[in-house]
Amino acid sequence: MMGNPRYGTASLRPANVVSPRRRIWGIDLIGAFWGGSAMLAAWSCLGGSSAERAFGIIVIPLCLVLSVGMFWHVRLVRILLLILLGLDFVMDGLFAIYFSGMLAGTIEASPLDNPKTELLATLARAGIALAMFFYLRRGEVKQAFQRFSAG
Repeated sequence: MMGNPRYGTASLRPANVVSPRRRIWGIDLIGAFWGGSAMLAAWSCLGGSSAERAFGIIVIPLCLVLSVGMFWHVRLVRILLLILLGLDFVMDGLFAIYFSGMLAGTIEASPLDNPKTELLATLARAGIALAMFFYLRRGEVKQAFQRFSAG
């Protein structure tokens, strides 16, 4: 046992005891986000067309795998999510260019499209994806996934 230098008494905790791992709440929040996305996609597929149901067959399992993988700290799921977020940045950039072209008048917009709201929605999606991407790249988050996979 180690002594407490302030009071000169023995510490109650032996030196060889390892403290339990701290749970990082941001990882669970990302897992909950993908779980909610899966539920939202399932709900929208209930009354949808056959194309929406076909899209749901792909999206719902992917969102569930991401959600469960985040909760269980599966390193492969973290890497998959980083790749998907990188692809999302490319698509959001292309959409931002397209909607900016609509606003500038160089691309003809249909009367049903509102390029201003679409551009704002694209930038909001890109911001959420960027926040997730940089959070998953943090050192402590990366270590949490490596620790879990190793032991």
